[in-house]
Amino acid sequence: MHKFLVLVLFFFIFFISKSYSFVRDFVESVKIIKVNSVQQKIENFNKLILNENVDVWVDQKLHIWADEVEIDKEKQILIAKKKDETCSSVVIENSDFLILADKFFLNLDNKTGYADNVRMQVSQGYITSARAEKFGENQWKMEDICYTPCDGPIPHWSIIARQAVLHNNYLIRFNGLIFKIGQLPFFILPTMVLPVQNRSQSGFLLPRISYDDELGFGIRQDYYWYIAPRCDSTLGVDWKVKRGIAFSNDFRWVRHPEKFTLVNAQYAIEKNAFVKKGDKIVKKTDQRYWISGKDFSFFDIKFLPNKKLYSLARVDFGTDKRIGYQFFDITKGLDDTFYNSLIFRSTGNRTFNTLMLDCKETSFRQFSNLNRKEEGEIFNLLPFEQDTVNQWGTFSKKKEVEDKVTILLLPHFEHNSAFYKLKNLFSYKHDFFVDQILSKSKKMENFYINSSLVKETVLRPLAKADTLRFFYSGNLQSNLRFKEQFLKLYFNPMLQLRSRTKISSDNKKKYRLFLGAGAEWDLPESSIEWQDTENNFFCNYFFQPSLKWDFLLKENQNNWFYSDNWDRIYPQNQIEFYLRNNWYLNSLNIDLNISTAVEFYNKSDIFPLRRYPGQKHFLPPKFELSVNSDLISLFFSQEYEWRNFKLLQSQISANFNLGQFNFTLGTLYQNESLRQERELLSDIPHFVFFRTSFPLSKSLRFAYSGQFYSSKSSNFLPFEGLRDFAHNVSLDYHGHCWGASIGFEEKKYRECGDWKSERSYSLFVRLESLGSFARKFKRPPVYRAG
Repeated sequence: MHKFLVLVLFFFIFFISKSYSFVRDFVESVKIIKVNSVQQKIENFNKLILNENVDVWVDQKLHIWADEVEIDKEKQILIAKKKDETCSSVVIENSDFLILADKFFLNLDNKTGYADNVRMQVSQGYITSARAEKFGENQWKMEDICYTPCDGPIPHWSIIARQAVLHNNYLIRFNGLIFKIGQLPFFILPTMVLPVQNRSQSGFLLPRISYDDELGFGIRQDYYWYIAPRCDSTLGVDWKVKRGIAFSNDFRWVRHPEKFTLVNAQYAIEKNAFVKKGDKIVKKTDQRYWISGKDFSFFDIKFLPNKKLYSLARVDFGTDKRIGYQFFDITKGLDDTFYNSLIFRSTGNRTFNTLMLDCKETSFRQFSNLNRKEEGEIFNLLPFEQDTVNQWGTFSKKKEVEDKVTILLLPHFEHNSAFYKLKNLFSYKHDFFVDQILSKSKKMENFYINSSLVKETVLRPLAKADTLRFFYSGNLQSNLRFKEQFLKLYFNPMLQLRSRTKISSDNKKKYRLFLGAGAEWDLPESSIEWQDTENNFFCNYFFQPSLKWDFLLKENQNNWFYSDNWDRIYPQNQIEFYLRNNWYLNSLNIDLNISTAVEFYNKSDIFPLRRYPGQKHFLPPKFELSVNSDLISLFFSQEYEWRNFKLLQSQISANFNLGQFNFTLGTLYQNESLRQERELLSDIPHFVFFRTSFPLSKSLRFAYSGQFYSSKSSNFLPFEGLRDFAHNVSLDYHGHCWGASIGFEEKKYRECGDWKSERSYSLFVRLESLGSFARKFKRPPVYRAG
């Protein structure tokens, strides 16, 4: 009996080993790397059927899970199925997507095939198809397709198409598509291309569609290019019908947390641009570019252990920087400042050293229409002709303001140190720099009639300076504490040396010495505490007075040529009294700060924004009050004149937050005499701004913001004589996979003595993963006499 059992066991093991060997040889003969299943059935030498939890790897590029897989060796085909009685699916996985299907047929020779009832999830949404044909490595042709980003039982919006082709796993081209909202068809398109990608490293980003009456219809499309780990680039194209086309590239390369390179490039072809050609302004297609980049790196210093030299190379050049603004924000003019630098920095235990080669070039060019006074002056310059008089109203009249400033530092060495202790009583630090600075500036105003130059005015003549400079600043201070009081004393000497410039207004002086000093005395902090445990109320009050003196010796600067901010130092001799008050009442915090000062120098000597009307020595008292809690935030800041306690400047803001309800109100007031003293441009004393937003439903939100002004003087809010000059109203809907917004905007402003009003209505629609559509309907400006 035992011999019989051993014999049976021997034949069983032999049969299993032969079967396993046959399955292995069979799989290898049909270009399949690996299979796993619970059951294997060999029908003949050419057909193998795998059942239950079948797992198949094909050429390391295709991974298949199914309830049943049939492999035919002679025909070189694979058929994966799901069992009808189960709720499972055939799962097809490649390097980018996971595809579900009821059945999958694959030709193992040429890797073509088809799948029935396909479901696919991409990063932007979901795709279903009645049948999908695989005709390439990553090419799928689908029939009766539906695409939507919505995962609801009835999609809020979807795209159905007769046919679609998935190219290289990141781009779908639809043919014969219908856009549906809910179950209702909305519009029909013959074709559309949609970028989709999941785990793919490179691919198209979502397109952005726009429409504006000034720029026309536009579309922006970006392509993300994965170059290598921690190295990528974003290529973009932005096209506007009425403006032209712009190309952009953002390159990023990170080699180390402290070693990386950033490069941005823009190139634009702008239509109907005003271009200066000789002494004329012509309207033509202009080509502009702008390239900027930064490279951060560091190097080990061999002769200094554990020390590193950090470097920053900055490149910035081009025709101008208005490409992005003009294509996206429609800005009329701005400063074009180009920075080019090569900077080396090293740090010690208490020192910081910098060596740089730096070039800063700022150019400003802006075209504007002439005002009435300028039109009259230009008209009188022209030779008297009857045709000129008759056609003057039809002439094109433009003014150009051109301002250029260039500052070159070759080189600039700067040393900064931390504070050093001197016998535990004093602390001292010093900073200095030495450089060779080259600077030049010029400002011109040009007037054009019918694109021809008729008048040129020099607003600031060409000024050049080439100077060797040395600047030293020391700071000796002492911090003393005694009987809960704090006393800080400091002494700040500054020395400037330079070679002589060739500017006619410059004198022979080659040095300046400034002496600065000061003291700050903080008296003991006092506190009072109230508690009511029965009513759960407590209050803490803290107050502390301080006295501060700041001094900087006056030095004549009128004949010292100004190249950059280091060449202008304003004197100061001020004593300031400061009182800090703090209340803490349960969840309410109240802060009241009161300050006033005495300035012993004349107001013509000090910094302009520190000047006050009628000021001799006493500066106006200033009050700052802030109240903060979970629901409300209030802030008051006011300054008063000493003689009659007249309000000079006031700022008030209040903000309420109650759940999703938000309310903000603010005012800014400046006395007329204060505006004249500081030479401020605004002639309006009182500004008021108001913002509010609150939900109308779960998905619908209302928002309003307005700006107002008043010519009336008021100590609080200008309820009398309040006039509006800006409004913005919007109604925003945020759906599950889409959003929409409608709005109204109005702006009022003065131009050439007249009030100008612009009104526009906007419509914005956002579809998840598809992009957005925006339209602004702008009405013609409305003028009225000022």
